[in-house]
Amino acid sequence: MTRHCDHLLDYYNQHLNESDKAAFEKHLENCSDCREAINELYQLNEFLPFA
Repeated sequence: MTRHCDHLLDYYNQHLNESDKAAFEKHLENCSDCREAINELYQLNEFLPFA
């Protein structure tokens, strides 16, 4: 886990500036934990209207 992992929820909620967003997207290329977490958040978001 790196300091970039701390930005996961900010990235998901679109609260990062362009520079931080680009850095986090670069981080996603190499961090399977963050990729998995972000995918789970998107899946959960798609499911919530049906809950």
